[in-house]
Parts: sequence; C-alpha cells; structure tokens
Amino acid sequence: MFMMMANDTKTHHPLIFSLLIAYTASGIPWGWSATSRITPNVFLILPLVGWLIYFGIKFYVSGMVGFFITPFKVYAAVRDLRLMQQQKTVFIAGQPVTLTVVK
Repeated sequence: MFMMMANDTKTHHPLIFSLLIAYTASGIPWGWSATSRITPNVFLILPLVGWLIYFGIKFYVSGMVGFFITPFKVYAAVRDLRLMQQQKTVFIAGQPVTLTVVK
C-alpha cells in the first residue's frame, strides 16, 4: 500500500508520505511493548522458521498498534516533563523523586 502511494506523486506529496512513515516507525517500540504484554508464552518452542514468521507478524502488528498508541504516549511524556519541570521532580523506575538543593 505504501509503495503504491510513493509512486503516485500527483496525488500524494513526498514530504507527507515521509512524515507518515516516520510516525509509524516511531510507534513500533510502544506497539512492541503493548503486544508483548498480550503475547502468550506458548511460542517458546518454535523452529527457526516459526521464530522468523512470529517476529515478522509481531513487527507488523506492533507498527499498527503503535500507530494508535503513539499520541497517548507522547502526551504522557510531555505531561511528565512539564510536571518534573514545575516540581523539580524526576521519575526513577516510575516513582517520583523530589530534588532538593543542598547548600
């Protein structure tokens, strides 16, 4: 689908296509972690070809899931950065730690 869009420069701008690809690629890590939570441990015993198919499908599904999760994760990251800036707080292992100035 993306390749057909890339070849049709009359209706699609190459910059928009590139931004769409970058956005989709940026969501893959978040999609991968989301799909790892729901993947059963049944797939531990697979032949090599099974692992290649498994990771190929998981990579594709991670891109699709990440496409929808990315805005929420970016919003949460920006919100946490603003909170840390206002409160002089850092998050270590998901727990807030308030910084104090020692003179």
